[in-house]
Amino acid sequence: MLAKEEETFKAHLADLKSRGFEKETREEIKSLKKERVDILEANISGQRSIYQANLPTMVQKLNAAIATPANKLSLR
Repeated sequence: MLAKEEETFKAHLADLKSRGFEKETREEIKSLKKERVDILEANISGQRSIYQANLPTMVQKLNAAIATPANKLSLR
């Protein structure tokens, strides 16, 4: 059963090769994945630095909005 499936798979690969398609090598797949991971890491680092730069002003604005008398609740 497995031998028959392997033969059909090899025939399929031979058919693709005859039509001009080449199977990607494992190393090409690994390098492509590594490049994508590096891009994702760069994006995450960029977002993190933006948030770290903006966080103090965001907290100050939030505290200023909370401290206004219009936003205070009277519990009496």
